[in-house]
Amino acid sequence: MIIFRANAGSHVGLGHLVRCRVLAKALQERGQRCLIVGPPLFLKQSGDESLFDDWIERPQWHGAVEEAKFHIELAKQYNAKHIILDDYRSDFEHQLLIRNAGLRMLQQYDASRPQKFAAQLVINSSPYEKRDHYKTVLYSEDIQMLHGPRYAVLRDEFTRLPKQNQKLNRHRILVTFGGGDDRGAILTVLKALSTNLPRNSNMIVVAGKHNPCIPQISNWLAEKNHDEIELLVDPDDMPSVIASCGIAILGGGTTTFEVAYCGLPMILMPIAENQYKQGQGWENDGAAFYLGPIKNTDSKVLIGTLTKLINNPNLYDKMSKAARLSVDGHGTKHIIDCLLGERCE
Repeated sequence: MIIFRANAGSHVGLGHLVRCRVLAKALQERGQRCLIVGPPLFLKQSGDESLFDDWIERPQWHGAVEEAKFHIELAKQYNAKHIILDDYRSDFEHQLLIRNAGLRMLQQYDASRPQKFAAQLVINSSPYEKRDHYKTVLYSEDIQMLHGPRYAVLRDEFTRLPKQNQKLNRHRILVTFGGGDDRGAILTVLKALSTNLPRNSNMIVVAGKHNPCIPQISNWLAEKNHDEIELLVDPDDMPSVIASCGIAILGGGTTTFEVAYCGLPMILMPIAENQYKQGQGWENDGAAFYLGPIKNTDSKVLIGTLTKLINNPNLYDKMSKAARLSVDGHGTKHIIDCLLGERCE
């Protein structure tokens, strides 16, 4: 049995839970059984019963000692040897207590805050992160740092997409800021671009059904009546939506890996601090323009950046190639090989 501890919800975002589902499915195919702790029950969806033997609602974090005790007792109850921590509230004290209990951990961590690491496997798929950034804060030399888009976890629906040989439609612009609360980002982008879209361009806006800003977005669109803007709430086939677009305007979270896999150049404006470095990393890799936090958005810079991408096919093709090369689609396999001790490259 493998235990997942995840933090997910409308205010936290759903990327943690999405990763857990993908990893659980792949582990199941390797003959492993899984349970998940943390997310509220209303986030359960069709198919979760087959992925997780149990779903234990525990959205609150009760401190390092109490949480470690809870997880260790749970591992004993279910005879689990591994814990996957996709919850940024897990700190060094929590990890060390679990490690000393003889459990093997995989930790997804928040690069926006200083911390020490005790988990045996520590992962951050951001293109910004490097082991050298953390060599002084590792509990022991046996800790393996899994860094970069090589370890990006993609849903199967993306890896099953047909290879994109045709030119992407760079006039079709995806706007999305995750499956939870977009914190007003979508409306900020719409207000900046709605009357300044380059000729023959349109926007596909995607929001999760748990986003509390949906009423404001819908009301604004109804009032302005822009035919070139379409709002999709929890579309059934998000991979096909992304693949139909040519440019993505995003925050900087897990969606960046899906978009990069499809070859879309990105314009990134983070809505949370843990997306800042990732945004910079994508720009460093040549796959994105990083404009800084959404709260500091300069409309003229956003308009100018989008126009430059659309009107410069050589720049567009160069960024699209950089995006595709960054994510190979095998990140889930790489992670599970490391977790189960089969191979870790």
